This record gives sequence, structure tokens and C-alpha cells, in this order.
Amino acid sequence: MVLHKTVFGGKVQSRRFENQATELLCQYAMLNRMIQRGQPLSVPVSASFNLNQGGCLSYFH
Repeated sequence: MVLHKTVFGGKVQSRRFENQATELLCQYAMLNRMIQRGQPLSVPVSASFNLNQGGCLSYFH
């Protein structure tokens, strides 16, 4: 909610309730896209990867 108010100003411009609901749905869809694009991609690591047995060097050899 705080992020939404920060990005979009916290006010709706439409007067009718139906238009306000549509406006908010669009704003939250845009906000979700912005958040998704700002997150790094996660890659699963295999179960055989063990930091106690040489860490990254043994994993990439």
C-alpha cells in the first residue's frame, strides 16, 4: 500500500466508482510488473552442491 501511494500519489482521478476500481486494478497491475522486473532471476541449485566440500570451485569443475 505504501509503495502504491508513493508511485501513484495515493489518489484516483476518476469520479465514478466503477472507473475508480478499473483505475486501481490497472495501477496495481503496473506496480506488479515493475516489482517483477526489478527482482533478480532465481536459479535452483542441485542437491549435490555442498559448501563444506570445496564450495563453488568443486561445483564448477
